[in-house]
This record gives sequence, C-alpha cells and structure tokens, in this order.
Amino acid sequence: MKKKIFLILGLLVAVALGAVFALISYVATNANSLIEAYSPQLEQEVSEKIGMPVSFGKIDASLASFTPSLTVREPNVGGKRDPKIHIQEFRVRLSLWDLLSKKLTIDELTVVSPSIELLKDKDGIVLPSKLQKSKKKDATAPERAESQAASSTPIEVNLKRLSLEDGSFVIRDQSKEKPDLDLRAIQFSAPVLFKDGLLVVEQASIDAVASELGRVSISTRGMTIDSVNQLISLPQFAIELDPLGKLETVGRVSVAGGDLSFSQSQSALTSGAITISSSSFGKLVVQPTYSLKSKSGELQIPTIQLAYQGQEILGAGSASVKPSGISLDQLALSLLGGKADLSGSLTPESKRTQGTIILQNILLQDAVKLVPSDHPIPVTGTLASLQGTVSTSLSGNPLAAANGKLSFQVKDGSYTAANIAQQTLGALLKLPFIGDRLFEAVPEEDRTALNRSDTPIERLGGDFVIGDNGITTENFELVSPLFLLRAKGRIGFDQQLSLRSSFIVEKGLSLALASKAKELRGLMSNDERMTIPVAIRGAASAPQITPDTEEIMKLTAGKALEEKAKDFLGGVLKGKKGSVSGEVKPNIGSLFGF
Repeated sequence: MKKKIFLILGLLVAVALGAVFALISYVATNANSLIEAYSPQLEQEVSEKIGMPVSFGKIDASLASFTPSLTVREPNVGGKRDPKIHIQEFRVRLSLWDLLSKKLTIDELTVVSPSIELLKDKDGIVLPSKLQKSKKKDATAPERAESQAASSTPIEVNLKRLSLEDGSFVIRDQSKEKPDLDLRAIQFSAPVLFKDGLLVVEQASIDAVASELGRVSISTRGMTIDSVNQLISLPQFAIELDPLGKLETVGRVSVAGGDLSFSQSQSALTSGAITISSSSFGKLVVQPTYSLKSKSGELQIPTIQLAYQGQEILGAGSASVKPSGISLDQLALSLLGGKADLSGSLTPESKRTQGTIILQNILLQDAVKLVPSDHPIPVTGTLASLQGTVSTSLSGNPLAAANGKLSFQVKDGSYTAANIAQQTLGALLKLPFIGDRLFEAVPEEDRTALNRSDTPIERLGGDFVIGDNGITTENFELVSPLFLLRAKGRIGFDQQLSLRSSFIVEKGLSLALASKAKELRGLMSNDERMTIPVAIRGAASAPQITPDTEEIMKLTAGKALEEKAKDFLGGVLKGKKGSVSGEVKPNIGSLFGF
C-alpha cells in the first residue's frame, strides 16, 4: 500500500514538474512574442514614469537559470525634442513567477551608456516637456503598438533596482565653447520604489568623472523624483571630489524647473575640510559653510602651503559669500621673505572687483622668478612697503579698466637696466663749451660708480594713481650715492616710460664738476648741488635718459659767455693769449660709456 502511495505521489510530482518545465519552455520559446504583445503597454508605463515619450527598438528575450531577461537596443527617448537624450540599450531582469501571474516585477533595470545633454538659453536650463496625461497617440510609437495596447490586459508593474553604466550628463550653453557641467563615466546602482507616481531612492551612490575636477562621488538619502511635475527633492546628499574633499547638505533641497527651493532655514552645504593637494604646487585646505536658503556663506582657509617656481607661499584667510557678491575678508600670506595682506570683493552682476593690498619686506630678486619673462622687473632690493587700492572689471581687459592708488618704497637695491648717472653726465659732452674738462673734475672715488652698468639704489618710491592703462606720479624719487632723481609723469603697464625729471648731483661731485666747467655753475642751487633737467623715455628695460639741453643752455649760456669774456679780456690786458698744453687728456667718453 505504501509503495502505491509513494508511486502516486511520485507521479504527481513528476506531472507537476513536467507542467512547470513545459510552462517555462513555452515562456522561453515564445518570450519574444509575449514581450512584443506587452511592449505597447510597457512603453506607455515607462513614458509615464520618466515624463517623456519612449518607444522600444529591437527587443531580445532570454531565459537562463529560470530568470527571464530582456535587452532593448537603441530605444528612442524623448523623440526629436531637445534636450538630446540617447541610450545604447536597456537590460531588464524579470521575476518569472510574477510574470506568470500578470505582474511585471523588474528585479533590476540596467541602462547602458545613457547620454543626456541639457541646453541653456537666456531663461536658464531647457528641461524636457512634461508628458501630458491624455490618451493622445505618441508620434514616436508605431500604429501597430497602439492597436495592440488597446486590447492588452493591464498588468501591475514594479521596479526593485535601477542601475546606470557608463553614462554622461552635460549642461551646455550654446554661446560658449566649453560646457558648464560635464560628467562622464557615470556609474549608479540602487534599490528604488515607485510610490504614488513617485520614484523614491532611499539610499544611492553615484560615481563619475568631471572635466577638470577628476573623480566625483555623490551620495544621497531619501531622494524623490517626480518626473511628471519635474521635481527632485534631496533631504540629504554629499558630494566628494577626489582629491578635493567632501561637501554635505543639512536640510532639504528641491529642484523644480531648474529653480532651487529650500524647505528648512538651516539648509546648508557644510564640510569639515576640503583639501586640495599636489606634489607640484602644495596644499590648500578650505572649510566652507554655505546656506542654500539665504544663498550666503563663509569660507575659512586655515592652511595655505603653496610652491611656485621654487618659492614657498604660506598663509591663511577667510571669505564670505552673499547674493550681492563675494568678499575676501582677509588673506594673510608669507612669501618672498616678507608678507602680504589682501582683502577685496567681487560683484558678479557688474563683473567688477576691488581690493586692498599691503606688502612688506618683499625680496624683489625672488619676485622676478614669479613674473613672466616678457615682463622683467629691472629693479632689485627689498620692497620695504607697498600699499594700494585697486578696482577693475573682469569683462574685457582688466588692466585697461584698472584704477586706484598705490605707494611704495624700495631700499638697498639697484636699477639694472641703465646707469642713470653715466648717461646723464655723459650727455653733457654734447654741450659745445664743456668738452673733456668734466673728466678731470670727477673724483677718483666716484669713477667706479660711473663706470658700472647699473644704478645703485638707496631708496626708491613715491605715490601713484592707477588708470588709463598705466600709473602716473607727481613725486617719484630715486636716491643713489651720486645723485637724487625726482620725477613726474607716466609709467605704462607695457613698461613704457614718459617722465620729466630733475637730476640733482651730490654736493661734492657738483662742486668738483663746476670747478672745471665754470659754465655749469648756472645749474647750481643755493645748497651747492647741481640740478640737471632730464627726460626719461622708452622701455623700462632699456630707457633713453637725455638731459634737456635746451633748458641747460638757457641756464649755462650766460655764465659761459661771461667766463669766455673774462679769459679773452685777461689775455689782451696781459698782451698775450691763453695757451693750451699739448698734453693728451683722457677721453670722458670712455668713462661715461660714449
């Protein structure tokens, strides 16, 4: 009896298994035709879920390990509308038993190589048009699909997991060459839930590569996407940039139609620290806090350790952000042997920026290394102080739009482009009544200074007004061992000089020159210092320094005629003429470089 029972049970199990395998075999054999019958309804279901018309291309079905799967190649999303959306293929893994019960449970939907390009116009980002909740025929769906959809039996659709492979997302302004946002190699996989027409992602992580930023990781909790109303809600998300650091939100952020809204007053972006580091330029640590609701925040920079052209720059700073603009509250730096204190502001609407700069004890010979080779600094020494306020526009040419004031003092250096004393005194040889007598007058201790190629600087500086593509001054001074140069005029940002100057010779040298060339006594002031009017023109790296001979002639001609008359009359009264020794005198031109 027991054997018969076991035999009957065995036959029942065999029949059941045979029926199951027969059903599975039928599904596997006729999968494509079954899917084809349901595809119009699936197209409509997917279209409603994403808010845009969708039509399937070629669909391949397979059954492996009792798991039905579909591959939809080259589906059409959004029709011919902008923004441009392209998907290489869908891969769908289904629940077999739910499918047999007319329930379409998608265990995982994988979107392969999705590409989305959003365009911007004057009103902002152009978002996809919402799918109208009407029974109108979608132009992208074939006529055959509509007729089949009408006769199809409705099925329940459920999606458990959504994945993206190798996606891209671009926001582009057609008027610009580079996109505003460019994410590539996007990878995403997370459990999802359709609830009351919403797509809910409880927890997800997205990895991508951003142009010029490197690897980007975005994690979110409780994200809700309402594709019909075009609303994205993010209660919490974090953005991590490798190697920059991590930003997190506090509060709820919503994006609707391209506009941000915030449901909590404490909505903010915060970060413990963002570290930007590189073996070539050093490290920068930033601690930002940004209120998304008020669109304002603070930026603390506790650590600046940078290196450029072999020079180390250390410091710290802070900034604040408001809807009206960005304010650099303080930036304190140690660099080039000294220190710099900077502050300023930027107004995005007008694209104007203004700031204050204070420099102290900067080594100019080191600063030369930081300046492009086509704009050399022909001054060495220590920039003892520089203070200035500058404003300019970031649109067009910032230098041309710059204006402001500054003053500076340089000490213990040299002007490497020329020997100003050599060129000035040497030019006096052109006066007809001077000649080589100047050579005999130069004291031996001063000849070394006149023969060198540069100009020693004890002190250099003045006050300047910035504007008209350069700076102008009324009180520029250069103090050198042999002279004092006072100038007024203009120095262009292209380093072109146009200065009217007074070359005031040191007292001992003035008396020595006047003793041999008495005509020059007309240039002597009450303090027994010779003042020579000088014009300085040309490039700062190769200046043309020429005495104002016309003015010199006016001051000296009368004295020269007087001295000549005395010599002539003296010779007549004595009954003889003055004689000139046959001795060959040294040429002053060799001394002054002529």
